[in-house]
Amino acid sequence: MGRTKIFYKFYEKNKPVLLFLHGMSGDHTMFRHQIKHFSNDYSVLAVDLRGHGKSYRPLNEVDYGLDKMLSDILSVLKECRVK
Repeated sequence: MGRTKIFYKFYEKNKPVLLFLHGMSGDHTMFRHQIKHFSNDYSVLAVDLRGHGKSYRPLNEVDYGLDKMLSDILSVLKECRVK
């Protein structure tokens, strides 16, 4: 995804997708119980938003805007071929 590396885990099952997005100071690991619970019946996608977990950590606070995070999420969805 270009220069911005966004980490995610995608448990693809050819079923409807559940997208898990954490809040401030979280990461994809906080959803481990939900992933375990839902992954039999759904494809599960858990994303580390920029600046969190294993994702890119910008130095400039402007790069943490909602528009940037939305763009990251849309890029992950496109990369995973989620419609």
